[in-house]
Amino acid sequence: MRMEVRTERMQFLATRQPEPKTDGDGRQKRDVRTQELLWQTELVVIDADGADVIKVTTEGEPKIAPGYVQVAELVAMPWAMGDRSGVAYRARSITAVQQPAPSRSGGAS
Repeated sequence: MRMEVRTERMQFLATRQPEPKTDGDGRQKRDVRTQELLWQTELVVIDADGADVIKVTTEGEPKIAPGYVQVAELVAMPWAMGDRSGVAYRARSITAVQQPAPSRSGGAS
């Protein structure tokens, strides 16, 4: 199941350069459908409830440096393997943006 994530009230901060997404043998993975190389970017997601660190997969290497970024078409995909489970995140693109203005507190979501 793929779930769209509404990002309007979120800020994203890339913590490091994007890295190739690799398999257990160290080979870079490709998208099954398009055969594009997959990249993984570690992001801090900040919203009114606090912050979390997630890794987001994209087709093609995002041309970003650590700093504030915009994430387009973010989807969450819950997964389970035996006794392990989690959420995988994927986005159409990640692009650099200027540091956002401080958000106002007290707004209901």
